[in-house]
Amino acid sequence: MPGSQRSEQYKMMGGVLKCVMGCLLFVLNTEALVYRVHDRFTQLGDVLQVAIPLMTYGKTVWLDDVSGQKLFLKTALATGLETHLLKSVIKSKRPCDVCSISNRSCVCYDSFPSGHTSFAFSGPSFERYRYGFKASIPGYLLAALVGYSRVYGKYHYWRDVIAGASLAELNSYVGFRLSGILNDKSY
Repeated sequence: MPGSQRSEQYKMMGGVLKCVMGCLLFVLNTEALVYRVHDRFTQLGDVLQVAIPLMTYGKTVWLDDVSGQKLFLKTALATGLETHLLKSVIKSKRPCDVCSISNRSCVCYDSFPSGHTSFAFSGPSFERYRYGFKASIPGYLLAALVGYSRVYGKYHYWRDVIAGASLAELNSYVGFRLSGILNDKSY
């Protein structure tokens, strides 16, 4: 790719990242005001659950990996849909009354599996199969932080977090197996 095109791509990605981070900060501050969430660590988990998959998708765009972009969107969407389907069927009670903690109306019987964790792990689990384990280590560490923030904030039990992470891992694996490009590095 010629230098000027790469320079334009840098500018575009920088603009997109600034926009995304601005939106995330707006949501973070709005949640703190409206829902009275005072715990910054739990808020960090809220932001990272979106930022991690966005960074993974940004990586596929950056590498001009069109088939990777499509596959990531499919596996992330499947993970999200399956997570919410399981929540609605299992109806597991949260560790404590979240409604009284945040002083808002919410569903207290949707603990299993953790949606924050499943979405956060959708990024690094995809990267592991697409770009190798070393490339996925930072994402896994950040996603683990999201999972811990959910337990720390008493929104989930450890089993919910482990199930959410496992669901993302399973969807990435199955997505790559079905597409026939497991460990194919020809992007």
